[in-house]
Amino acid sequence: MLDTSVRGIRFEPDEELVSKIIALTETNGVDKILKLISVLDDLSKKQPILIASNSFHNVVSKKNEMRINKVCLYIQNNFYTKISLKEVADLIFLTESNFCKFFKKATGKTYSDYLNELRINEACRLLVQTEKSINQISFDCGFESLSYFNRVFLSKKEMTPSKYRKSIAI
Repeated sequence: MLDTSVRGIRFEPDEELVSKIIALTETNGVDKILKLISVLDDLSKKQPILIASNSFHNVVSKKNEMRINKVCLYIQNNFYTKISLKEVADLIFLTESNFCKFFKKATGKTYSDYLNELRINEACRLLVQTEKSINQISFDCGFESLSYFNRVFLSKKEMTPSKYRKSIAI
C-alpha cells in the first residue's frame, strides 16, 4: 500500500472505517497507536484507486529532498519577516526563475502561496490563543499591510479574521 501511495491513492467510502478514523481523535497514548495500526491494516486489505496516471514518475532525489527541506525549514523559521524570493533562491544556489519551478515541482505550491499559508496558519493560532488586535497579528505574521493580510486570510479561510475569531469563540 505504501509503495502504491507514491502515485496517490484513495479508497471507496466505508462508513465503518470512517467511524474508526473519527474514533482516533477521541483516544490517547498506546490505544491511539493501536487503533491507527488497525485502520492502516484495514486500508491495506482494500483495493486502492490510483490518483496519478501510469505515466507519473516521482523524480525526487535525495539531493533535491535536502534542498527543499533546507528551504522549507528556513521559511518556517523566518516567515514573520520579509523573505525575498532572491533570498530563498540563494539558499540553494538557484536563479529566482529556476527556484520558482523547483519549488512548485517539489511542493505543488508556489513560493508565495506556501509562505502565505504558513503566515495564515500562525495568524489563526494567534487569533484563537491571544487577545492581540488583528492589525498586530497581521504584522506579527509577516504581512506588510492589513489590507493584504485581510485579502489573503479571506481567500484561504473563506471568512475575515474577525469572523474567524468569533466563530472559534462560540
